[in-house]
Amino acid sequence: MKKAAVIVFALLIFINGLLLTFQFHVFSDKVDNEQQTFKYNQVIDIVHRGNQLIVTQTFTDLPESNVIISWPEKIKNKKCVKDAKGKTEKCDRMDQTLTQFKEGTSTTQKLQYVIPLAKGGIQSRTLLANKFLTLKHGVVSHTQLHISDEERIGGQWFTGLPRVATRSLALTDYSYYQGTGAVYELYWQKTPLKKAFTNDRATVYGGGEMTQQLQDAFVKAIDSNPNHVDVIHAEQAKNGVRIMFAKSIHSNQLPGYVAVNVIKQKYTFSGSDWLPTVVASILDDSVYGATKTRAMVNTLYDYMSESQLKAWKAQLQKLEGKKVTNDVLDQTLSESLDATTSYFAMNGASKGLAPLLFEDGRSVYVNDVQQKNMRIILKDGRVLYAATPLFDTLGYTAKTGKNGYYVKNAKQSYRFPMTSAFYVFNNKRYDIASQPFEVVNGQYYVEEAWLIRLFGADIQKLDERIDINISDEALK
Repeated sequence: MKKAAVIVFALLIFINGLLLTFQFHVFSDKVDNEQQTFKYNQVIDIVHRGNQLIVTQTFTDLPESNVIISWPEKIKNKKCVKDAKGKTEKCDRMDQTLTQFKEGTSTTQKLQYVIPLAKGGIQSRTLLANKFLTLKHGVVSHTQLHISDEERIGGQWFTGLPRVATRSLALTDYSYYQGTGAVYELYWQKTPLKKAFTNDRATVYGGGEMTQQLQDAFVKAIDSNPNHVDVIHAEQAKNGVRIMFAKSIHSNQLPGYVAVNVIKQKYTFSGSDWLPTVVASILDDSVYGATKTRAMVNTLYDYMSESQLKAWKAQLQKLEGKKVTNDVLDQTLSESLDATTSYFAMNGASKGLAPLLFEDGRSVYVNDVQQKNMRIILKDGRVLYAATPLFDTLGYTAKTGKNGYYVKNAKQSYRFPMTSAFYVFNNKRYDIASQPFEVVNGQYYVEEAWLIRLFGADIQKLDERIDINISDEALK
C-alpha cells in the first residue's frame, strides 16, 4: 500500500513539474511576443566624405533591459564609438555580435557605420530609404540630425524633420534638423528650393507661395499627422515615409495627395486601390480622389448621422498598423451603422458606382440546405433575394437572353422582359404592376413578394435564420 502511495506521489510531482514547465514556456513566449514598447531619443551625425556617408547614431534614454538592434542593409564598418580618451562607455552594453544592447544601467549608447554611395558620388534627386539604425520595440520620441558635407556639393538636403539651420563653414557645409519622431530617409537634390508653405506639421518646397485657400485645405489634410513631413516639388516615382514628392504644389489635388500618402504609412491596404483615399477622406472630414471615390464618400456622408460617423472614425483609428481590406471596411461600417452592408466589396467588384445597400445578415436555408452565397438585400422598401444561387439550388437555369431574363426548369419556362409590364410563363403572357426582378450592381435579384407568388415559396423568418421552402409540386 505504501509502495503504491509513493508511486502515485512521485507521479503527481512529475505531472506538476511538466505543467509548471509548460506554463513557464507559454508565459515566456507571451512576454516575448507582447513585449511592451519603449521610447527613446536619438542624435544622428552624418558626414559626407568621398563616396560615403559616415553615420554616428547616439541613443539616449534607453531602458535597462535587453534591446535588439536592427541594422540597415548594405552598410559597412559597424562599430561602437570611443570617446576622446579612448574609453568605450557609450558602448559598454554592446554584445560581441553587435546585434543587441545587453542589460545595463547605462542609458546612452553610440554606434557608427558607413553608407556607401555610387562611384560618382551621390546623384541629384537621390532618395536613401531605410538607412538608419532602429531598435526593436523602440519608438523614437525626438531626433536631432546633423549633416556635415565635407565635399561641399551644395544643393539641398531633406530629412522629413524641420530644418533648423544651414551654414557654410570654412571646411564644410552644415545643416541641422530636429523634431518629433524617427527619420526614415535622406534626400538630396542639386537645385535648392524655397519654402512655399510651412507649419509644425509640414513644409512644402517649390516655386511660389500657395494660395490661402490651398493652404487651409492642406492644413486640414495633415492635421492628423503627428510628425512633420517634407513635400517637395519634383518628378519622383516613389514617396518616403516623411518625404513626399508632388508634381505640382499649386494643384487643388495636393491636400488629398498628401493625406492619402500619410494614411498609407499608417495602414496596410490590400484590395481596391481607392481604399486609402476613402479612409483619408473619412478621417479628415473631406472628399478626396477620383470621381467614383468621391461619389462613394459623399454617399456615406449623406446617409450617416454625426454619431454614426464619429463611431466609424473611432473604428478606423483602431485599425492603424493593421491590414485593411474591402471586407474589413464593410465590417467596421456595418458595426457603426448597426446594419449589414457589403458597400465596399460591391464597389470593389464593380467598375461603376454600387449603391449603399443593407443586407439581412441571418443564415439562409433553401429546402433545409444552408446557402453560403445567398444574399438578401433591402432596397427602397423591398426585400430582394439573390436570384442565381437561389435558382441553382432549386434546379432552375437562370440567365440573361435576347428578350429579357429567362428562368427555366424541365416543366416551367419564365421570361421577364425587364423593360415592360408583363412576363411570359410557358408561352402565356401575364400583365404585372411591378417588376419581379431587379438588377443591382450587375446581379439579378427577385423580390420576396414575387418569389412567393410566382414560385410558390414558403418563407419563415426566425431570429437567427430564414427558411425558404418550395415544394416539389410547385416546381412541376
